[in-house]
Amino acid sequence: MREQVVETLYREIEPALAAMEPRREEALRKNNNLQIGLAVAMAILLVVVFIFLPIPFPANIVVLFVLFGIGMSFRNYYKNQYLNKYKKDLTQILLSQFGIESTHEPSQHIYSKYFKQSGLFSYANTFSGDDLIKGQKDGNFFLGSELRAKYVKQRKKRTSINRLIFNGFYFCGQIKNDTGTTITIHSIDFKYQNSRRRGQIPDYEFESLNADFDNNFRLEYTDYDRTSNILTPEFMQKLLDFKAAHHLPFVIRIARNQVYIAIQEKKEFFDIRFSEKANSKKHIEVLADDCQFFFDLVQLLERL
Repeated sequence: MREQVVETLYREIEPALAAMEPRREEALRKNNNLQIGLAVAMAILLVVVFIFLPIPFPANIVVLFVLFGIGMSFRNYYKNQYLNKYKKDLTQILLSQFGIESTHEPSQHIYSKYFKQSGLFSYANTFSGDDLIKGQKDGNFFLGSELRAKYVKQRKKRTSINRLIFNGFYFCGQIKNDTGTTITIHSIDFKYQNSRRRGQIPDYEFESLNADFDNNFRLEYTDYDRTSNILTPEFMQKLLDFKAAHHLPFVIRIARNQVYIAIQEKKEFFDIRFSEKANSKKHIEVLADDCQFFFDLVQLLERL
């Protein structure tokens, strides 16, 4: 089934992919020229710093490392420019196949305020990540990205703190319906990292009437009746389907009309290889799988 879907998608957009190949070749040529130019510039700077400039050791080493760092930050400029454009255009096309209007910002991550306002994790002050996708489907708005959240604090007389709080994929959405309550659903294999919640996850007693759901998830809630309205048979089955399809630990918090989903994973999403041609079918396989992941998350919103 997956192969048929990929083949159909590939046939539909192969002309557009072929049209992107000259851009890749141009970016490859420019990137190679840039790296050669930077190598020559670094060689000249090496001679200047160590022979012609009266900079004492170790200051000359510091200057050289600064210049080297600047050069390294630009060495893949044209490569990244092409890949960002390629991924942005194709994810928009592929997600539209699912009825999703979206924008893709490959070098950005989800805003820290959405991580903090979920209330799921300990305080974090340093965030990194990429492949931010924002979109909407039938009035449900969402955004998500890879995200690494840490708590970092420099201390003069004590050991500095560099604490990992979360590493994975973070997704949040705004649904059309106000659930009127807050409910948190943990898959049983989800573990908090260096968190105030580290340890056993509370399991509130709830009659779901679904043994598979009870065996795979733990609940926290404040209002039994409203939680019953949220945990419909369709929604519980959709959570089980998502877990079975992706095999990843996750937690979902529904706070009135706001939904936060944190998924523990180490995958590099939208991992496109610059060395392969623009019309490579491998690219479509990668992008189709990752877009399916997004669509499955959006379907969770639609069941609320």
